[in-house]
Amino acid sequence: MRLQQIITFVKRGQTWGCDGIGLALQKALHLVAVDLDHCVNPLTGEIEPWALDIIGKLCSYSEYSPSATGVRILAHGEIPSALKTSTVEMYDYQRYVTLTGHHLPGTPKTINERPDELLVLYRRYRPSERASAIPVPHVADHEPPTPDDLRLMSLAQCSKTHGDESTWLLMGKIEEAGYTNRSVAEFAFMRIARWWCDDDAGAMDRWYRHSRLYRPKWDEPRGDTTYGALTIANALAEPHTTRRSRKG
Repeated sequence: MRLQQIITFVKRGQTWGCDGIGLALQKALHLVAVDLDHCVNPLTGEIEPWALDIIGKLCSYSEYSPSATGVRILAHGEIPSALKTSTVEMYDYQRYVTLTGHHLPGTPKTINERPDELLVLYRRYRPSERASAIPVPHVADHEPPTPDDLRLMSLAQCSKTHGDESTWLLMGKIEEAGYTNRSVAEFAFMRIARWWCDDDAGAMDRWYRHSRLYRPKWDEPRGDTTYGALTIANALAEPHTTRRSRKG
C-alpha cells in the first residue's frame, strides 16, 4: 500500500482496529519527516509565523501533530543526518513517526519532491559555528593523501560499518551508496572520514580530494570560507565518536 493511500485511510478513521497509524522511516522511502513543535496555539489554532514560513516553503503534505500543538510535514528528499532543536526536528532514517490524518488546511494533500528546500531548512537550523575555525585551504596548500590516509581509507573499505558505503563514495558512485543528492553524499563521506581521521580536518579534506566525489564546487567561496570547509565544519559539529574516543 502506498503512503498516500495510508494517509487517506487514516483521514477516514480506518485504522484496522489499531490505535493509530505510524511510519518507520528508512532511506529507501526517500522521505523526510519535519516536526514543528509548540507552534500551534491550542486555544485559537493560530500558527506561529516562523512555522508558517517553513510550511509555505516546503509546500508538501502537512498535518497537525498528535498533541495538536505542532505540525508534521512529509516531503520527499534527503538530509545528511537527523536534526533536533527545541522547535524543529527532521528525520529520514531509523525513526518511527505517527500519522494523525488531521490535514492542515491550505497545504497540499500530496507528498511532494522537495530535496533542495529540505536541505536549505536543514542548514538553516544546523548553524556552522565551527566553520570559521577551520582554515580555508588554498590551492597551493592542497596535499595528496599521506600513506596513513591511504591505509585508513583501505581499513574503512574493509570495515563492517563503513565498508560498502565508503567504497562507493570513494568511487564517486553516489546512487550505489544509497544517495540521490551529491551534497548529501559528500557530507556523509565527510562523516565517515571524520570517524577514521579522528577529527583531523586536513586529513578529511585530503580524503575528499582523493575521491572521485571531488568537484570544483568544493573550493567555491561561501562567505569567508568555502563550500568544502563548510561541509567539513558541519561534519565536525555533529555529536560523534571517533576511533580514538572508542579506544578509551
